[in-house]
Amino acid sequence: MTTTLRTTFFLAIAILPAAAHGGAQGPTPNELACRRQISETGRGYIEDLLDARIGCQNRAIKGRVDPGEDCTTGDGDRRMEKAIERANLVLGREMHDACDDVDLEVLGFPGSACANEKGGGFDVDDLEDCIAQEALPIVHSLLDFYYPPFQKFYGGERFICVRGTAVMAYRMFRGDLRGRDECALDVIHEVLPEDTQCRNDIEAWGPGTGDDEVDAHILRAYLELLNGVPEECKHFDLDEVGYQDVCPDDTDGEFSVIDLKQCLFDFNRAGVQAAMGLLFP
Repeated sequence: MTTTLRTTFFLAIAILPAAAHGGAQGPTPNELACRRQISETGRGYIEDLLDARIGCQNRAIKGRVDPGEDCTTGDGDRRMEKAIERANLVLGREMHDACDDVDLEVLGFPGSACANEKGGGFDVDDLEDCIAQEALPIVHSLLDFYYPPFQKFYGGERFICVRGTAVMAYRMFRGDLRGRDECALDVIHEVLPEDTQCRNDIEAWGPGTGDDEVDAHILRAYLELLNGVPEECKHFDLDEVGYQDVCPDDTDGEFSVIDLKQCLFDFNRAGVQAAMGLLFP
């Protein structure tokens, strides 16, 4: 997938229109419990997929996975397969436990991200299928940027750089998504004012969410990446491992650690918006 196509995918998801919520009557306790479970389980599913695939790819670049196995979009090794199998089981079980007696349309589903192709009501099985299906392009697209094209095994400083960069990029994504996810839940539970803009860019990049604690949480996530790319990445020419093949070179010169951080930062933020569009229609 080219950079242009990946950018188009993320932007298309990020600007999906939000469905109108509620009416005069607020959600019931069961609906609130279901709404929280969908959020926590869906977010956890995306994190589990990324955890499994990042672990597999880090084993691959160290030479501990068969070179024919595809850890970023394919089946990977058996350890990864088992982790994804567990994630799929948890996804269905936890949402059924909390939502079987809830009308999901009251919570705004299916929304724009989840097509209701069968017609009629939209139930927990439909939601499970939607999250499992729509999480994949988010995960795959992020991994396209987290790792340069896999051409050979790495050792020493190159391995520390490639592995550590992917891990810190993931930590930023995970922290950013958790902060915005909790913000959206707090708005629904009336802990935060309803005009809190949980999807807004924080100050320095945008107007802020309207809540200082949420903004601070997101900033801490950003710093995981901005301060966390390993120093070893500065000790060799990054062109040698191929990051410039997937990331734009904004400085229009030698691809640098600054270029790498900017690339991962931008696409992480877009990936978080895509995930929010899936979890909060």
